[in-house]
Amino acid sequence: MSTPYTLGVATGSTLGVAIAIVFGFGSMLSLFGFFGALITVIVLFTITLRLKSYETNALLLVGIALAFFYNASLMILFYISDESQSFEIIRFTMGSVDVVGLKETLPIILASVALLGITYWYKKELKLLLTSNDYAYLKGVEVKKVNRTLLIAVSIAVGVCVSITGPIGFVGLIIPHIIKTIYQKSAEQLIFPIFFYGGFFLVLSDLIARNLGSSSNIPIGIITAFLGGPFFIYLIIRKR
Repeated sequence: MSTPYTLGVATGSTLGVAIAIVFGFGSMLSLFGFFGALITVIVLFTITLRLKSYETNALLLVGIALAFFYNASLMILFYISDESQSFEIIRFTMGSVDVVGLKETLPIILASVALLGITYWYKKELKLLLTSNDYAYLKGVEVKKVNRTLLIAVSIAVGVCVSITGPIGFVGLIIPHIIKTIYQKSAEQLIFPIFFYGGFFLVLSDLIARNLGSSSNIPIGIITAFLGGPFFIYLIIRKR
């Protein structure tokens, strides 16, 4: 279950935004968030190159270590920030889709479409990789190159989105497993359904967040985490 969230990319983007808020670069939040994600990807692959491994376990361990470091850095920023800055950081970490205008939404659209295109380009390789890395290698897939390309593409796309909306977790965990269970088709046939229903799930979560009867909208990241946490536990139990 190696995703940009478990690898620390989303946390790196959040740290970048927090740095911008605390040090007075409020007009460049998205830029700082993107560079936070980009630096995380560079650090992640620099370390794994030295380990000479792109195995999931190695990436996860490095990602967990980076996430701990970033969380410690966030605590320092909370400590030195004033009350309004701390509130702004906290609200950002909860995630929100309250963005208005083409200037804010265009980068998300471009990142999403680009990622969809790259994923579809590698659809045959993905199908083989989901069987096993060894099987894909025997079928002529350059396993390390494909894994590196896809993970970098996904991480950068997530960095772009997180820098604008804040971290909205568990969507990439819940939707693929549900769609895979419902459709029972091969991986290359699930790319577009997952893309579509991922967006639908976000809209549904936002609808729930806006209609819970509170005086202000609950951040969408809270809703997705509330739904995703138990589902993640269910996946672990089912795999066992």
